[in-house]
Amino acid sequence: MFLFKEAGYQLFRNRGRTVLLCCISAVLCGCIAFYLGNIEANRQALNNLNESTPAVLHLTNMTMDSLDELNINTDRFDALCTLGLRSVTATSREKGCLETPYDYRNPEPGDTEVRGLSSLTAAGMDSEKYITYAPGMDRSFLEGEEPLCLLSEEYAKEHGFSLGDTVSLQLCQVAYDIYRAPVIRPISKEKTDLQVAGIFSRDSKPEVFANLYLPVKWVRSYAEQTGADFYYSSMSASLLDSRNLNAFKEKLKDMGYYQPIVMGIPTDKRPDLSVANTVFFEDQNFIRAAEKLGSAVRYYRFFLLPFFLVVIALITLAIFLVLRSTRRDMAIACSLGRPKGKTALGNLFAALSAQLVGCVLALPAILLLTGLSLQTALTVCGAFLLCALLGDLIGLSVLLRFDAMSLLIQSE
Repeated sequence: MFLFKEAGYQLFRNRGRTVLLCCISAVLCGCIAFYLGNIEANRQALNNLNESTPAVLHLTNMTMDSLDELNINTDRFDALCTLGLRSVTATSREKGCLETPYDYRNPEPGDTEVRGLSSLTAAGMDSEKYITYAPGMDRSFLEGEEPLCLLSEEYAKEHGFSLGDTVSLQLCQVAYDIYRAPVIRPISKEKTDLQVAGIFSRDSKPEVFANLYLPVKWVRSYAEQTGADFYYSSMSASLLDSRNLNAFKEKLKDMGYYQPIVMGIPTDKRPDLSVANTVFFEDQNFIRAAEKLGSAVRYYRFFLLPFFLVVIALITLAIFLVLRSTRRDMAIACSLGRPKGKTALGNLFAALSAQLVGCVLALPAILLLTGLSLQTALTVCGAFLLCALLGDLIGLSVLLRFDAMSLLIQSE
């Protein structure tokens, strides 16, 4: 109990010294907060990089001359999706026979250009400004498996369709031969009914043109029900975890996919230009950002121990300079028979109390300026107090290295 009273006496006896120690503590605690805050900010940015700048893959053929009009069978498509992909964008190409029945003798059967879409983005129409939907419908219908369709304004006017009407036509699948020439086969001999869920105008300027858009999931399901072949014509997606990019590329290699940098075209036979066996990655931005953030985190962590050693050294210096004027009082106490250990303990409690007050004063600024959570801010304060304890012990051990009588005689 006497030690606490002594600590209080030391604190209030020289208030200027106490205030100075509190200010020094607040500044050093803030420095630790900003240092650890930088580590945390870079680590969070690295973790969030997969959301802001993910690595994106595109399927293409061996000569990389197109990202569309390819043959991507359902087994390969499903196998890719199981590797860890998100935001999968896929299309298929079909022909519709609305007024003219399918005729295999016709080299280009069908009077309606049809595309299956996984989302509105797959058509290159990110904006819904020029699309009119039927009541209760929105862009999400393309992500479902219902027989709904989106018509072009010209096609709807030409054939007299409006929102909510039913379009009856025969669907044909468009696949490609080894030269990427279209091969058109009927999905079913019967017509299918599609409800008009929306109409888009020419001002929308879709990158993937068609008279009629369908949910690609429904087209695949319809083809599987009729026993017809189904192929996706394009596919792109973001990696679920772009940090595993290299491992993902190794899995692609095991699945028989080429990468552009190591691509080789067989010379003993003509390559099949319709097969989507090459993966093109848009990963430069992710790699550059990840390397920069990863390096920053590594550097900060590498210098973490030296940084704390510097903080301890500054605390030691501060304690030595602030309490240097109390050496005579320490010498008097020791000359009266009081052990140096108890004298040091009283001053240690006083110094730690002032440093704790400095932490409390710095805490609101840490929370406001660094964006750290309360738990992390309290951890910062704990780390500073641990450094303060070590610095105080070193500083006091240096201050107490004196002979009491010699120091008193010199001071006289």
